[in-house]
Amino acid sequence: MIVYALFHLNVDESGVSDRKLIGFFSSYSIAKTVIKRYSKVSGFIDFPNGFKIKPYYMNEKTGVSIKNKNVYFLQYEYSKDDIDYVIDLGLYSSKVRATIEAIRFGLSLLIKKQQGKVKLGGRFYNVAYKLNKVFWREGFFTYKNKI
Repeated sequence: MIVYALFHLNVDESGVSDRKLIGFFSSYSIAKTVIKRYSKVSGFIDFPNGFKIKPYYMNEKTGVSIKNKNVYFLQYEYSKDDIDYVIDLGLYSSKVRATIEAIRFGLSLLIKKQQGKVKLGGRFYNVAYKLNKVFWREGFFTYKNKI
């Protein structure tokens, strides 16, 4: 099953980037409809080319339905040289499946640490989202729309 994530990315005048997760959708066309609506909202209107639709292939057997229409977005966040990084690890149909993947990823980090390739100190985020429901519900402030 494919689920479509809708993000918005903008870079301000100082070069700082900001990514907003708007939601997860069961079809590409639903995500495009949300873009049309949000492109008129404060902040988004200043960065109309910042919308990105990313397909996530559910790590499931074919035909597995999403219970309660929840999806679980697993991310790993860490800092290096005073810069924060986020790795999107995947989208899952249950918290258990996402937790298993977090354990696998964590074990791979431990092996790399023993080999001297990485330092540990990051954090996992395993967040439930309702499918076809907008998560980001407002605009945002930019220098272009300040009073």
